Amino acid sequence: MSDKRFKRTENGEAVTVTAEAALAEINHAQMGGKNQVRTMSAGGGRYDITYKDGRRVLLVEEVEYPAVRVTDAPGYEDFDGELILHDTPPANMSVIGYVWDGKREVAVVPARCVTLLDEEV
Repeated sequence: MSDKRFKRTENGEAVTVTAEAALAEINHAQMGGKNQVRTMSAGGGRYDITYKDGRRVLLVEEVEYPAVRVTDAPGYEDFDGELILHDTPPANMSVIGYVWDGKREVAVVPARCVTLLDEEV
């Protein structure tokens, strides 16, 4: 069994489902139930299915990013966020996702300013 989870949104109502349940719905939409599907698109862990009966189902793979603390980054006050991407030399930059003023934001900061849990990144 997979530890992956998907957020399944049907007509605005979201629940978390197992990868097995999500993939069963995706396979059904592509194969056995394709006569019930109006449109379907997929890419990057995201599946958008519109059924002929009017239902719209969006399945998005949930990704857990490591928690980090950013300190002494030029142009930023210290903040906590999630490590989305960590680059190696020559760039040595990290992409950090965080919430500011209730909105999801992204910061690109020097890797030397990022601490991953109890380890330095």
